[in-house]
Amino acid sequence: MDTVTEAYRTLVDAIRESLSDCGFEATTEHHHSMGTGAKYLLLTTEDRAVCLKWDATHKRFVVECCSRRQGSPVGVWEVVCEERFDPETDDVEDVRLMAGRICASVREHVPD
Repeated sequence: MDTVTEAYRTLVDAIRESLSDCGFEATTEHHHSMGTGAKYLLLTTEDRAVCLKWDATHKRFVVECCSRRQGSPVGVWEVVCEERFDPETDDVEDVRLMAGRICASVREHVPD
């Protein structure tokens, strides 16, 4: 397994574990595209989603937390926070810190 693939698996597992405290549930991992390129949907709630994409230019992963736009048709999402993960320098502890920031941002932007 190459470094990026290994980092992807580690990142996905750590994100899922860390964000379960925020009310996210693991979803069947699937690929989708939206204007800026390929993304992989990892976690969802009724009105939130966490996606992961690869930034080939900077050789790092971008984790996006999105919220369903209120009053908009089903499927219209906006990014409320974004975190970056460099497979060469970041580790699982960095993912836990990232997850904490994502949870805080979700609570700020999407009150329960």
